Amino acid sequence: NYTYNDSYDADRNQIPEIARHGANAGLNYSIYKNFHWIIRANYLGKRKNPKTISANGSDYIDDALIFHTTLSLLRIHNFNFYLIVKNLFDTEYYHTSNRSTVERYRQPQRTLLFKAEYRL
Repeated sequence: NYTYNDSYDADRNQIPEIARHGANAGLNYSIYKNFHWIIRANYLGKRKNPKTISANGSDYIDDALIFHTTLSLLRIHNFNFYLIVKNLFDTEYYHTSNRSTVERYRQPQRTLLFKAEYRL
């Protein structure tokens, strides 16, 4: 999916913290009957930050392309197992901040998760 958001306030100023462009895509591949691989991509467009960032002298948060993946082993004696990797390529990206003490928020680095489910 793709989103175009052209948001302005009553004075025709671009609303900060909302990107004009955003997109998501995903692919699910069945390697074997019970073994699946999923890869997702999220594109976060450039966003105006409510204040100037001292580290780069800009009042914009750069765009970012983030990938996540999951390997699934399903329906093994009523169990499902997942190996999940968020931010697969360890991309450094930020979220805007309108707080007086924080200029921007670093988003999570690569995160590995293991999940097990039992189905009744």
